[in-house]
Amino acid sequence: MDADATVRLDEIVRQLERDIAVTAACGFELTAKLLHMARLDLLCNIYAISDTELDAFADQLHASRPLERAH
Repeated sequence: MDADATVRLDEIVRQLERDIAVTAACGFELTAKLLHMARLDLLCNIYAISDTELDAFADQLHASRPLERAH
């Protein structure tokens, strides 16, 4: 990806971060989650993160999270 495209996409990521904050503050949790997903997809494309790498990262995060106990 060329540098100009990366700069333009970085601005979209920053705008999505602002949009996520606004939609979450307004109580639109599903919309905020969808915007989070769009942001993650863009970041994966910008930094050439494969689905396999992302899955491995998610697995690592899940494995390091303490188990929740039922109350």
